[in-house]
Amino acid sequence: MSSDDSLVNPAWHALHSADAAVVRRSDNNAALAYDPDVTIWGAWENPGQPDWVAMNELAIDGLLPGLVLENQPSAPPSHTELFHGVGYQMVRRKKAPAAITGPDDLVELSARDAADMVALTEATEPGPFLERTVELGGYLGVRDGDNLVAMAGRRLASPDWVEISAVCTAASARRRGLARRLSDTVARSIEAEGRIPILHVLTTNAGAIAVYESLGFVIERTMRFVVYSVES
Repeated sequence: MSSDDSLVNPAWHALHSADAAVVRRSDNNAALAYDPDVTIWGAWENPGQPDWVAMNELAIDGLLPGLVLENQPSAPPSHTELFHGVGYQMVRRKKAPAAITGPDDLVELSARDAADMVALTEATEPGPFLERTVELGGYLGVRDGDNLVAMAGRRLASPDWVEISAVCTAASARRRGLARRLSDTVARSIEAEGRIPILHVLTTNAGAIAVYESLGFVIERTMRFVVYSVES
C-alpha cells in the first residue's frame, strides 16, 4: 500500500503501525482508537463500510472516538454529531531549501511539561491535545521565563509519514515567527528519518495555511473531522 493510500485513512494506518503501543481495539478488531488520554481519534479499516457496533465498544461515557476521514459516513439515528470540521490535508514531499533559523531557544518537551502544554493548547485551540499526547513524541517548544509560549510536535505516525500537530503560539508571543520555525524544525526531523511530513488544518484557517505553504506544504485532499455521541 502506498503512503497516498494510507493518508486517506490516516488514523487506521497509524494505529496499525507506529502508534500500535497506544491502541484500543473492538472485540472483532474492526474499529481501533487511541488510548483516551493520548488523543481522541479512532478509525475503521474501511470507512465506506463502517462497523458502528464495533466503534460503539470504544465509546467512553457515550462519546465515540473522533474520526478523521476523507468522506464522512452516514451515522445511525442513535448517534448525535457533536462536531464536524472540514480541513485540508497538507503534505511536504520536497524539503524546503533552507531551514528556518532563529535564536537558540527551542527546547525539547516531555511528560514533565504536559500541564504547561495542555494549558497552552486550551488557550490557543490548535486542536485536541490531552495529558498524554506528548508521548507521541517529537515536541519542541519555546519558553519565556517559566511560561511555555509556543510549541509543535507529532501526532499520527506511520512508517511512511508523520503528522505535525499542536502548532500553537500564545497571544503574547505572536509575530515572532515561532510557529513557522517550529513547524519547519519538526518537519525536518521527520524528513531526516526518511518519512514525509503531513499536517491537517481547518479550511477556514487562512493564516496557518499560508504559513504552511511558505514552508513547502501542498494541499492534497480535503478531510472531515467528526465526533459523535451514542445513546446508551
